[in-house]
Amino acid sequence: MSEQVTQKLYVVFHGLIPLVEDKDGFHAILIEMTGHTVAVGHWLTEVPLQKSGGAVLSLDGVSAGSARIDPELNLVVNLRELDMDKVSGNPGCYARIDMPKPEKSYSYFTADGEGRLTGTQQPNSKKYSAVQVFEYSVPGGTFDRVGISQGDTAIWKNEGYTITRGGTKTSVLHIYNEPAGEESDKHAADEFLKGSALFGVDVGLAGGSPLPFPCEWQPSQSDLPPGLLLQELAPLCNRDRSVFHILDSARRGVPVSEGTPVLAGVFCSAIFIVIGLLHQHYWPHP
Repeated sequence: MSEQVTQKLYVVFHGLIPLVEDKDGFHAILIEMTGHTVAVGHWLTEVPLQKSGGAVLSLDGVSAGSARIDPELNLVVNLRELDMDKVSGNPGCYARIDMPKPEKSYSYFTADGEGRLTGTQQPNSKKYSAVQVFEYSVPGGTFDRVGISQGDTAIWKNEGYTITRGGTKTSVLHIYNEPAGEESDKHAADEFLKGSALFGVDVGLAGGSPLPFPCEWQPSQSDLPPGLLLQELAPLCNRDRSVFHILDSARRGVPVSEGTPVLAGVFCSAIFIVIGLLHQHYWPHP
């Protein structure tokens, strides 16, 4: 009898994607914003995601876990209730992807929004992290059932995986909702307010994005789970620099060094929402 191989899927959220948590899982809300590229898929081979018009997409083929977003590293607002169908049917919602709670959750590129938040409602913390990663276990010895679908229609199918040095099969799904070029502070503030308005909460920004660079904490490769490259966390506006870095290492026949993949001055940002749950802090700051 062959030994069961561990299989992992990492889902990386880039840009204007508020994550809404309830007892059933997470809803990734991609907000419509002029100038943004919306795409899903493996790194560098993503496919454009069309506006869903109120339809709900789902992440399939992964096991449900119990991990949550860290409220001490992110802007999280707790609500007693929220009509998710009304949210996904709003013209400002480009797409909604429902997914189980992950096995683990990671928050990277953290900064302090102290003094930049406005409005009458206060998030759990003033901290903000630019990139979120969900880690899922994939059952069944294959990635064939992993994908994003809309009912019976496949939107994206997992096409491959990597076997890490530890023997784990890993695959990475990227979900983008951000500009391909750098934008102004006004763009960052406007899109943040769009997210707040969509959820009916009074939280805004003063002076643009709450995440200036250099940020308070940037990860190194050792902070990432096995099978996820630091360069994959780069935003669309400058990820070509990460590609050059990886190509240079491959041509010289040496391991990819850590580099500094994130160089943007501001990031797309939004609040996260927890519906009807007591949010607790589970993970220490790395």
